[in-house]
Amino acid sequence: MNKINSCAICESTGPNFEFATIKDGYHILKCPFCGIYFVHPQPSEKDLEKIYSFGKGYFKHSDFNKNVISPYLEKCLKSLTKNTCKGKKFLDVGSGNGETVFFAEKMGYDALGLDINKGAVEKMQKEGINVINSTLESFNGERSSFDVVYLGNIIEHVKNPSEFLDKCNFLLKKGGKLLLATPNTNSFVSKYQLMLTKLFGIPWGHISPPHHLFEFSDKNLIKLLNSKKFKIEWIQFYTSSFSYSVGNTGLFKKFKREYGESRDFFKAWKKNKFKDNIMLGVVITLFSLGYLFDKFLGICYKGGNVMTALAVKK
Repeated sequence: MNKINSCAICESTGPNFEFATIKDGYHILKCPFCGIYFVHPQPSEKDLEKIYSFGKGYFKHSDFNKNVISPYLEKCLKSLTKNTCKGKKFLDVGSGNGETVFFAEKMGYDALGLDINKGAVEKMQKEGINVINSTLESFNGERSSFDVVYLGNIIEHVKNPSEFLDKCNFLLKKGGKLLLATPNTNSFVSKYQLMLTKLFGIPWGHISPPHHLFEFSDKNLIKLLNSKKFKIEWIQFYTSSFSYSVGNTGLFKKFKREYGESRDFFKAWKKNKFKDNIMLGVVITLFSLGYLFDKFLGICYKGGNVMTALAVKK
């Protein structure tokens, strides 16, 4: 394994970074100073282009209902401005299926999306959604030209989050808003599932290498944003769906495929191998306990394995 000279988030240099786990052949390490989890070694830019392509199935069959906005996205967009958003420039990084750009424009924003998936971009452009095939790092935008930059579950995917946020700061006007969502390792569900990994070898359901390269906690995310001259307005926590966590272990790909086609749990169960169904039952039972405890603990503390933060450029 290649030697790590310093942490990409806090720039600390040793002692040795802690080994957390291996998932899908990727080593997950943890910085002992800021607590960031990260993939090492990281995929090359060329590998990432392949990973985020229709050839690998990424967003190939992902569509959205143009008549109905999701409650979460609607809440996010409405939280960005108290007055009119008409004509304000909005940048969505990692546009996926174009849903955010579409509804931002519908609300009155002058919206633009960026995405690395060439196939997805071509599909969105044919539907009239204003998206271009580019990474944020290579995007030739002017300084202080955007009112809003939206990072919807994207910062955990990039190779250098620190430089990534520098570019966000460059593009935003003074007082411009940065809205981002990302998983949160400082949560009971995340810590519980990592404990199950260490005790029973169940793959950590919180991280998805090679798509997720960094996993933040609320503490190191806030510290990083502050270091990039952003002021946190608020941070909110959510708990991801139970089925997402189970599926994200990567153990039940055949079951997921069968269920995706039939939408019938018992039909997919019958088509699955007996030993795989036993493992599925074990994981469902263990993860259920974690989610029940998380719901109980939620009465006493604010936390969740997904977080959304709104920050303002100073």
